[in-house]
Amino acid sequence: MATGLIGAAAVLLGLLSLGSLSRSRVWWIRGLDFPRLQFAALGALLTAAALGLLDLGQALSWVLVGGAAACTLFQAAWVLPFTRLHPVEAQCAGDAPAAQRLRILVANVQMENRSAETLLALVRQHRPQLLLALETDAWWERQLDALLPLLPQVLRRPLDHLFHSAEFRLCRMQRLPAFGSDHFPILVELALQPARADAQAAPAPEPGDLAEARQLARAQGVSAAAVHAPGEPARPQPPRGDPR
Repeated sequence: MATGLIGAAAVLLGLLSLGSLSRSRVWWIRGLDFPRLQFAALGALLTAAALGLLDLGQALSWVLVGGAAACTLFQAAWVLPFTRLHPVEAQCAGDAPAAQRLRILVANVQMENRSAETLLALVRQHRPQLLLALETDAWWERQLDALLPLLPQVLRRPLDHLFHSAEFRLCRMQRLPAFGSDHFPILVELALQPARADAQAAPAPEPGDLAEARQLARAQGVSAAAVHAPGEPARPQPPRGDPR
């Protein structure tokens, strides 16, 4: 009985772990990228259960122990970079003067969410120089227009990731209170310190990342001509469909 239950759970965990390796953009496959910590915890419980309940004199028991342990280590390796055990990538800016600082608030509003006033209050409270709003629709566009006198730079972006070049360093990053969305808003404060850029290395891309990025850029009609170096004015975006 125990062998069947542990075996079924270990096989399911293995399939979920393998599924997350796929580069497919189908939502339910990409959803496997999120519960890494939960999968790692499940793998650890299965490993402990297999060691404590199974007959370790049988080869099948050790196969289940090894499989559960492998899934645990695989999932834990994805969690590790977000813990204090891993070196930080965004270096601390230290006590940077206000003139160097850029405060950004990132909020995935969840399109059907209608708690706009809560988000607007957070923006007015934290006074970012830049608001990145994600998953907006026409209704949210109208609500965010109320911030234009306070915050001319309101950007509607489809992805709630925030990247910066080596010229910037991190002053602080803070998770703000929930406002009805399935994502918490994030407040990030960066400092422009170009003289220290050489001390901050960018992470190396994984195999296949660059090829996938080029493929997506071609599909979306995105051009490198629109990307400008720090200190340069923004370059005009080529017409959509002209990847150049």
